[in-house]
Amino acid sequence: MNDQSFQEGGWGDLLGKFYTDAYKAMKHDSPELSRVSMNKRIVDWLREYGGHGPILSIGAGRQSLEKQLLAFSDRNVPDGVQIVTLDIADIPSSSLLARKYGVAHVRADSLDLPYPDNSFGLVVSNHAIDFLPETVYSEVCRVLIPGGRAIFYCHHPDMIPDDLRTIKNLDVREFWGYLKGNQVLFATEVQIRDTLGRFGFVTDEVKLGNGWRDKWWEVVASRES
Repeated sequence: MNDQSFQEGGWGDLLGKFYTDAYKAMKHDSPELSRVSMNKRIVDWLREYGGHGPILSIGAGRQSLEKQLLAFSDRNVPDGVQIVTLDIADIPSSSLLARKYGVAHVRADSLDLPYPDNSFGLVVSNHAIDFLPETVYSEVCRVLIPGGRAIFYCHHPDMIPDDLRTIKNLDVREFWGYLKGNQVLFATEVQIRDTLGRFGFVTDEVKLGNGWRDKWWEVVASRES
């Protein structure tokens, strides 16, 4: 895996292979505090807009976020709420942590979401969507209902070590090196707002979250009606 392979291969194939291998080795795939924060936002949305369509979680991995939401916030999640997770990685159904709570899972490319227009009231992505080409935001906007909400937690560039040699896993080192060298990650709030605005979103909130060594963007946006 190197810069040339990223450019010559498709993002889908590369990310699919990378995370298929990664999920075999790691228990969680996002900072713990970011999952706690995002689930609080999901619960707040359910209280206010819970009847306005199902929830789609993009780049959900093994459903750590959804397991945490349903295992510890079940009294805050109304009966009948439909949650669908999606990831490009090949994840065995036996490894899906929220399957026992009735959360459906689909293996698919987020750049071509397998859903009709206006399918979801809420789309979330916890440390995943910002790895993809910007056109993913157009797809998210398409599947949201008018006025629907999106919650994106995105990596801050500071999450990448200055010295990549400290990363022992070669694939991870080269992956982060590509992201850093090509300035893939959002560096400023203005960049976030401008990008989402080009794809039909009104950005309601951008703030920095952090925990231990991690720093991330917390972004809340709505599809223009």
